[in-house]
Amino acid sequence: MEGFTKKGEPLSRFEAPLSKEDALSQGNTWLVLRNKTRLRILYLLKQYGGLLCVSEIARVLDEHAATISQHLVMLHASGLFTPTLTTR
Repeated sequence: MEGFTKKGEPLSRFEAPLSKEDALSQGNTWLVLRNKTRLRILYLLKQYGGLLCVSEIARVLDEHAATISQHLVMLHASGLFTPTLTTR
């Protein structure tokens, strides 16, 4: 890379701190968080230490369990949520 910045520094000293792949990944994460239900789920799980099942989340948020389950799948796919299976 040749050339200089307007301040006279060589452009060869600069590198992008975020790769195109990382930018795509982070952009997808932000898209997942734009949904208000997914955001509410994350806040609820954080508030209660993640110890809620799908039916409990659905009841608290006044949503259908299937809807909550679909949102949890998306949160998991984006790396924002890791499900834990427990038996009672």
